Amino acid sequence: QSRACIKNYYQNQSDDTLIMHSDLDEIVNPLLIEKIVDCVEQYQKPVSCDLDMYVYRFDQYLDRRWAGPVVAKKSMFDSPVQLYKSPLASFDNPVKRKNRRHCFLYPGKSGWHWTWIGSEKAVENKIVSCIETRNRDVKQTLAAFRSGKTHEAINHKVITELVDPDYPEFVKLLLKQYPY
Repeated sequence: QSRACIKNYYQNQSDDTLIMHSDLDEIVNPLLIEKIVDCVEQYQKPVSCDLDMYVYRFDQYLDRRWAGPVVAKKSMFDSPVQLYKSPLASFDNPVKRKNRRHCFLYPGKSGWHWTWIGSEKAVENKIVSCIETRNRDVKQTLAAFRSGKTHEAINHKVITELVDPDYPEFVKLLLKQYPY
């Protein structure tokens, strides 16, 4: 439903308007935006951005490809659902899984997916509302996150390791100011 709400905005834009479709926890490195836009222009197709993925903490790294934001010109799609699902998708024709085969894949990691990060209350809310943890005990799931056992917290597939992330200086400053 929330994705459908953006339809009213993008319909009034020119065909050359650049639109980035992403979730709020999918952060594109602003230092790469110009290069990503250059790829949109060069290949004349949407550009999919892979992100480094961090779970529960900003230093709890998950070594897994995360297909995050898609950047495209308005002329490259009829519905924003097509950007992350497939050219056949629409609000009336939902497609279940992500499909980025119609996109140019930006070479290299282009940002960060900071998921399951926030206050205890925010993580609790995600536990009760997220498909991966539906019908799970909130206290057990939070305990698994706190102890670094993310595989126990999320569908037994998510194994992480604590790392010393090499974030740009402006990200380090933000994380000091806003640890959650």
